[in-house]
Amino acid sequence: MVALAHTPPAPPHDGHGGPAKMHDCSKMDDADKKARCEERHKAMKAAMDKCKDTKGDDHRKCMRDNMPQPPEKK
Repeated sequence: MVALAHTPPAPPHDGHGGPAKMHDCSKMDDADKKARCEERHKAMKAAMDKCKDTKGDDHRKCMRDNMPQPPEKK
């Protein structure tokens, strides 16, 4: 008798249920974009700390409520 084991797929890293992968701000050439990137990282880390005890829909709502709104496009 032969038993076959399947390797589970890797968790997604694109915002669809998996851990978020942040951009490397240090690689940005434009100083304004780099500053905005660093500000967003600080806000993301603060929101993650504040929402660490929540899960599922409650976690998503907590993160949305604790992240600053993106600037309007011109």
